Amino acid sequence: MNHERGKQVSSSLLALSFVGFLATCIIYIVTKSSTLVVAGALICIAFVVAGIVLGLFVVRSRRKARTRELEAISKKLGWKFDSQPEQTNFLKEVPESLNTEFLGSVLEGKTQNLITGKTEAFDFAVFDQVYLHGVGADTREAVSTCILLKDKQLQLPVFRCEPRGWAHTIFKFLLSKETMFESHPKFSHRYRVHGPDEVALKQTFSPALLTYLEQTTPLTLVGAENYLIVLKEDAVFSPDGIMENLKKAVEMTKLL
Repeated sequence: MNHERGKQVSSSLLALSFVGFLATCIIYIVTKSSTLVVAGALICIAFVVAGIVLGLFVVRSRRKARTRELEAISKKLGWKFDSQPEQTNFLKEVPESLNTEFLGSVLEGKTQNLITGKTEAFDFAVFDQVYLHGVGADTREAVSTCILLKDKQLQLPVFRCEPRGWAHTIFKFLLSKETMFESHPKFSHRYRVHGPDEVALKQTFSPALLTYLEQTTPLTLVGAENYLIVLKEDAVFSPDGIMENLKKAVEMTKLL
């Protein structure tokens, strides 16, 4: 059973359990038969359990397939691969400033499927990060594919550049001050950039980089010292997507 088909079946079973629950309530109201109610309740429970079990199976199968495809592409391109990189303390050397409000809770999660290598003059790492996303009752598990580039020649101020969303407008007065780029109004309309040193940010974001970001698919950039992380919040890159966005990350690093 493929992943999408399994997901559909799981959702259908849960939907049927809800319909069964409503039917059981109606049967009891009409017949007052406790036997039929018990039978209906057992059927509903069976559908719920089957839906949950199948859902867990689909998630587990998807994760295994993801690991296999990334391991295969790493081997093909001569890159190193580690399916359980948290055991290697991979993120220990990343500046603490990247693991604060500027990257949110992403690096506080669990790292999976780590690919490391070198492209052009840059050391890079690609990894899936599982973390908690949202606030309060809306908190849920999310997965983002992160691309990290390291270049000793980079001297980046701490910053976060993210696609502008509705929350940035609604909670504008609660958020940290952002840096505007008057020379590129289209960029400032699409992105929100913030960091403690506005002067350094305006020097870092060159006109060429601003123009590049105006024209490419929106991505989140987080930088500090000689590290740049590129990701799309709550999105997993396919192998082709990894190659495409790794190339973009290299191009953006050259423009910093």
